[in-house]
Amino acid sequence: MRVYLAVTFWGEEYRRYFLDFCLASLLAPGNIPAITDKSSSRLLVATNDSDWAALQNEPTFLAVKELIAIEQVPFDNASYSAAHGKMLVMSQAHKRLAEIMFKDRAHGIFIYPDMIAAEGFIARLEQLRMQGFAVVMFMNVRFANGGLIDELREKDLIQRGKPLVLSPKQLVKLTIRHAHSEMRRSRFEADCEDHGCSSYFWVVAAGEDLLFHCGSWIPSLIDYGAIVQHDDTTFTSWTLDGDYITKNFRDPKTYYFVHDTSELFMISFTPETSVHYSLAPVPKYRIPLLRTSLKVIGAHRFLYRQVPMDSLIKEQFRLPVRFCGGNCSETEWRAVEHGAARIIARMERGGNAVERIVYILLLILRLCVRVVRALWISRRAIARRINQIMRGDRVARKRVTWRLRQLLYHLRGQQFSDPEPRT
Repeated sequence: MRVYLAVTFWGEEYRRYFLDFCLASLLAPGNIPAITDKSSSRLLVATNDSDWAALQNEPTFLAVKELIAIEQVPFDNASYSAAHGKMLVMSQAHKRLAEIMFKDRAHGIFIYPDMIAAEGFIARLEQLRMQGFAVVMFMNVRFANGGLIDELREKDLIQRGKPLVLSPKQLVKLTIRHAHSEMRRSRFEADCEDHGCSSYFWVVAAGEDLLFHCGSWIPSLIDYGAIVQHDDTTFTSWTLDGDYITKNFRDPKTYYFVHDTSELFMISFTPETSVHYSLAPVPKYRIPLLRTSLKVIGAHRFLYRQVPMDSLIKEQFRLPVRFCGGNCSETEWRAVEHGAARIIARMERGGNAVERIVYILLLILRLCVRVVRALWISRRAIARRINQIMRGDRVARKRVTWRLRQLLYHLRGQQFSDPEPRT
């Protein structure tokens, strides 16, 4: 099986991440050493000449080079950075990498500089491809923060030129111990703001086992030999976790979604200084029953109305993913799965009748508070306008009518463009 690993990065920070964490973990048993056809396999690195030169004498880079060929895909990110966001610059590099893998009909594995793969990651991908799956999908979650990096270094597990060997269970426990704020806010029982979450999790055993329901997935393996006509238009305005896979693979039977980290696991990490989400408690979530109702309705509005999921991802969102770091019994897993499944079903329906009524009443209450606050702030101007109307000022009356119409359009979510009356 011709395997192409593909990565893009630029700058010293991500070059160091790539060497010390990503590449070192891919040296572990069951990863690059387990590739069956090393002679035709490649590691494609899309980066600029400066970063490429800096890699050449690195011990970890040289250790990988002894196993498979490494090739530079020249990519000058400076020509994009002025007009493009960082993610879209990365997408342009991914587009070039995808073109090469499609041309060579390779089995592509996109990797990331800020990722760590558990041992056995690539070996399991090869097994799944041999079973007939053209695409292997994994949860797209920002798992860990900088604390994970610090702990690995403190335990002296990062040694240049040596494999970073972590079992899936070890990596899960490390991740939970240093969970990124984006992941922590997606705990369904959490009382912090969760708007925009595409995944939720429930605790099965604290610090060890979590149960996820995930609405965002990213490809771990892509069989480019199975694509007849390559569609890479996604990379023009979106990233790899967009609709790239669904554009190129129409048959759901060719997909494999990983629902248990014990069989295959990798994580990404992001320092909180780069991306951080507030975990401060919000008043509306302080009451457990009310919190559940509001989260169910809020998740429905975001996942099914604001950012509608396609049928394939919707189906996967219904299915549990076991995040296994401990030894919970099947009975313990199934108990949590049963409760989570009922909540996910309510999310899809948009909540029950009581939850919808509660949500509407809270919206009305919030609106009333805003109106009262606005009236109090503008009380002097309102009194002056009422006095003008009482004296027969027609312009004042027109302005009040105009303002009320503007408010009505705003409440309906409609655009209001009528000019304010002057005469």
